[in-house]
Amino acid sequence: MTTKRGSANAAPTINLLFNQGFTRPTRNPVMADSYTFFNVYNEIEAGEGRPAKYTAEELEKFKAGTDPSYANFNWYDFIVKKWTPQHRTDLSVSGGSDGTQYFLSFGEVMQDGQYMFGSTKVKQYNLRSNVDVQVSDNFKVGMNLAARFDDNHFLTGV
Repeated sequence: MTTKRGSANAAPTINLLFNQGFTRPTRNPVMADSYTFFNVYNEIEAGEGRPAKYTAEELEKFKAGTDPSYANFNWYDFIVKKWTPQHRTDLSVSGGSDGTQYFLSFGEVMQDGQYMFGSTKVKQYNLRSNVDVQVSDNFKVGMNLAARFDDNHFLTGV
């Protein structure tokens, strides 16, 4: 891998790069409706030797969906975003004179989280600088500097 460098006897060159993209889950689970979920719940309870938690009347209310107390709500679609934005920005300046070359770059990456009301987010900033000075015919001094700062937000365990 070769690090970018400035060019001797070159006017300053400024480059700006911006990429915008969108991501989405590769697979989404197929969620059961309320009636199916609670009906299976009752079957599991019966299989464990416990009484059913939901009566046949309550199950019919879930199936009909007319009673707001027995709503059929898709929580997965409510919580998970269909598309999540991400972008990358890079700005660089390079150039040089007869005995000095320079390259300076600043970049930023941002990727939003997949949940509607979540705080998960990835932000990354990077800086790179290269300066080369030809002190004499046989002596050259250079400085390479690279830094990265991550500002990530993830939920952590309690």
